[in-house]
Amino acid sequence: MIIAFYPGGGGNRFFKWLNGQREFETNKVYDQLNPYQTYVNRYPREETKLQLITHPVIFTHCTNYELITKCWPGHSEIYFIFSDRSKSLRRQWVLRQKTMSANQHPAGAPFSTITWHDEYYTQYPWSPGPGTVVDSNSFSEFSTMIEQELDSIVGPEFDFAQQMFDEHGPQAPILDLYNQHYDKD
Repeated sequence: MIIAFYPGGGGNRFFKWLNGQREFETNKVYDQLNPYQTYVNRYPREETKLQLITHPVIFTHCTNYELITKCWPGHSEIYFIFSDRSKSLRRQWVLRQKTMSANQHPAGAPFSTITWHDEYYTQYPWSPGPGTVVDSNSFSEFSTMIEQELDSIVGPEFDFAQQMFDEHGPQAPILDLYNQHYDKD
């Protein structure tokens, strides 16, 4: 089984949900508690497929069916969790912010996350092929739970960085824009 999802989009919870667990601690990052979610599998690329690790359950942030089937041939059960990418990244960033270095700028860190993921998902776009799509907007029990959590996470620095990325692109002078925005308030 392969579970493909955006970071913060609920892949580990989906696996637990498939196995009958319905109670989840909110605002928790589960990937470090999951022995099947290895770092090398999170963002595979064509050139790294030989380094990938195969487990009975593979968790990946790659949402491209073609690349997934090249990296892990022979898996017939592939779930793609569709969620809003920005909300998912915001959730991941807010929950991981506790472990960030104090030297990281409050807008620079999320902007780097946004631009890195934009580059990855431009190279390997969302394409579930014949995989099973679990839509976070489908109103299923799981989808409702994940969508509520994605909507409940607040991250003003992340939202500012996302807005500047949307308006100015990956080359936005994020630190200058941040300083201008917060100096006028």
